[in-house]
Amino acid sequence: ETAASNAVQPPATSDELGAADLVSAGLEGIDLDTAYAAALRNATCASSDPRFGRRELTESLRRGWVSAATGESVSWTLEGAIADAGAAALARAAARADPARSPRYQAEARYLAHRALAYAAVWDPVTRFFRPRADDGTWADEPFDPRVWGGAHTETNAWGQRFSAPHDGAGLARLFGGPRGLGEALDA
Repeated sequence: ETAASNAVQPPATSDELGAADLVSAGLEGIDLDTAYAAALRNATCASSDPRFGRRELTESLRRGWVSAATGESVSWTLEGAIADAGAAALARAAARADPARSPRYQAEARYLAHRALAYAAVWDPVTRFFRPRADDGTWADEPFDPRVWGGAHTETNAWGQRFSAPHDGAGLARLFGGPRGLGEALDA
């Protein structure tokens, strides 16, 4: 066994978003029921294998973010929000495909879409970066340097995750003060 095989893996956002993209594009042959059931399970059940799944699932749902006490906490928070957006898209597709269960799927879609906004909980409006937060909500990386690699970020730094809300471009722009502020940040 290698150290890499024992490493904890961030949530499988590519799975949820990939399935949601394929379903949204109308690609035939996607088992929507299976894809959505897997996405919902990943979003709501703790994994029996600590290398996979969502870190601090219960606590982060209550608090709004994965605590800085957990390694790579900003990445866990952001990737979880992205995965929730993909799961919400699958729930909306399931609601359209199954009118009998549509009310349930619509309710789950609203719940997951709300959770997909959790990325904003680790946004610092002063520095205009996503940053780790302690359990009590204080910023946990003082003094802050967005160039510091790792720590709260998986294989990157605060610059590398500065725009990590691809599922909510309008919301991300609002964090930067609007489209112009977002454009200036992208230029920087």
